[in-house]
Amino acid sequence: MLERLRARLRALIEQRTELLSQRQAIIDLADSEERSELTETETTEVRQITDQVRDLDSEVSEVTERIAELEAEAEATERAERAAAQFQADTPPVRVGDEARTYRPDAEHSLFGDMLASRNGDIGAQERLARHQQETRAIGTSAVAGLVPPAYLLDEFAELARAGRVFLNVQRSIPLPAVGNTLEISRLTTGTSVAAQASENTSVSETNADDTTLSVPVRTFAGRQTVSVQALDRSAVAVDQLIMGDLAADYAVQVDSSALNGDGSSGAHTGILQTSGITTVSYTDTTPTVAEFMPKLADAIQGVNSARYMPADSIFMHPRRWGWLISGVDSSNRPLIAVEAGGQNVFGSGDAAAVGRVGSLLGLPVYVDANIPTNLGTGTNEDAVIVTRSADHIIAESDLMELRIDEVTSLGVTMALYGYSAYSAGRYPASTAQITGTGLVTPTF
Repeated sequence: MLERLRARLRALIEQRTELLSQRQAIIDLADSEERSELTETETTEVRQITDQVRDLDSEVSEVTERIAELEAEAEATERAERAAAQFQADTPPVRVGDEARTYRPDAEHSLFGDMLASRNGDIGAQERLARHQQETRAIGTSAVAGLVPPAYLLDEFAELARAGRVFLNVQRSIPLPAVGNTLEISRLTTGTSVAAQASENTSVSETNADDTTLSVPVRTFAGRQTVSVQALDRSAVAVDQLIMGDLAADYAVQVDSSALNGDGSSGAHTGILQTSGITTVSYTDTTPTVAEFMPKLADAIQGVNSARYMPADSIFMHPRRWGWLISGVDSSNRPLIAVEAGGQNVFGSGDAAAVGRVGSLLGLPVYVDANIPTNLGTGTNEDAVIVTRSADHIIAESDLMELRIDEVTSLGVTMALYGYSAYSAGRYPASTAQITGTGLVTPTF
């Protein structure tokens, strides 16, 4: 949670810095032309930017406050652990010879077996659990509801690799209302008008404003796993915590994937790639090269600026596409994208092995997200590159909720995790351009 908030704060600060630069550029232009006042268009744009900066400041304040709370909690926990460790260090040790730990690989009893037995009144199991707590009091107790698993149990466990949720972490987050299954967002589709007055006392321009409602459904993403009591009894790892952790990781992947390419049916979000009205830049090439791709990227960037009247602020692509770009070289085998900033005659800079934000291209930050589809096109082997203004899109989410149900008749324990979310890139479809086509087939290196 803390790392997600810090990442969100960095993204907000970057957006704010970009907006301030845009506003200052407008003012500098007026100064360079020795104008004492801004034009009406410039004034409107400055006001819009100022409003956006004000909104970002509010969100920055909220995120900063939450980060401070979590850091304070972490610091308090660390102080308590240091105090406990110091107390233990100051206490004269009691030597009992070569007494083995209660739970170890060759022990007769297991931690989870005793946890289960203790619920049924097994005094011996309760005593062993109490002794184990004394042995491990200097270790955190959050893993198993107050019980610390033996360290050896977790040493060899390999969690399933998950792709994460890079795309959603960059989108603008708003609170999810406590009630309701739909977010109703008003969109101004017909604006007012201003025109020169032909002559004094003649009619001035008038156009009636009109709006439409954008309905964003609140979706439920959930998963469950039933584990036998025997598995909990005989397992050598903290099964329940590991399963819940994996469910949470897959929850992040599925919500992110849906926000990217969901079709809006069967409980999915309408993803940004499926949003009606976004711009499509076709890159058709049987022998694609990095140098030939870059004009398409520039076209997508200008397309957003021309249609939205505001600049794009982020580029999203699959890791394989970034790997292909970073591998591009010129005729002298010099990289077209520098691994470090400062390269000569390069399109951008970045890190070939990073995740999340990896670098920049044509002045925009680049984020890699493995949830971007790679089965697009007629050959089902194309990916897409997304150029967008992430500040225009919204993601509203609830906290994750956990359920645990004991099934007595089958000796099973069902663990479930679920959450509610609403996502839309439909407020400003013009703020997104996707690059697709045969030039984005599976790259070769």
